[in-house]
Amino acid sequence: MKYMVTAISMLLLVPASAQKVHHGIGVSPSVSIDKATVFPFLSFSYTPKINLYEKPDFSVSAAIPASAGLIPGSYLAAFQGYLLSIPAVVNFNWGAGSTMTANKGTGYFIGAGGGYIYKSLEPFDTNLFEPVGPSPYLAYLPKISGLAVTCNMGIRTAFGRRRKRYQEFRFSYTLPFQRYTPNYGFHFLITNNY
Repeated sequence: MKYMVTAISMLLLVPASAQKVHHGIGVSPSVSIDKATVFPFLSFSYTPKINLYEKPDFSVSAAIPASAGLIPGSYLAAFQGYLLSIPAVVNFNWGAGSTMTANKGTGYFIGAGGGYIYKSLEPFDTNLFEPVGPSPYLAYLPKISGLAVTCNMGIRTAFGRRRKRYQEFRFSYTLPFQRYTPNYGFHFLITNNY
């Protein structure tokens, strides 16, 4: 937890005189795989990003692509679940969205980092599941709350008269240290590059 707080503090304390914080908002559907079962989550995402180093058409940036959501009510009606993910990642960016002066129509990025994840998967009623053996799987889905490693990659497409807005499509892979149940995220964000 202390590493996440340190990373967030460093991002927020970067001098604002030289760089600008860019804000992205959107939706982040994801799937979490626990043994042989797939649980979908629908999350909303907010991503502040700042460039640490940049050239005209590429940059190295730090971002906090935070998302929070739950299992849609129409899926697996017997379950309820919540997801909170707050990673800090460093990305290498090129093309659209990499810098304020980049005027390409398309851009790309790839990066990695780590942070905090909270995931809860619970049956609405444990009596729905008949015990089979000493530890029935479906009645035992522990909460995850702790550190995780994450990596991401994606594509940005610029739009608008001056190509200063862009839409971002990002794929992420997050693996908690507490319990190795990966979460695959598909993120769609809109960001201003002013």
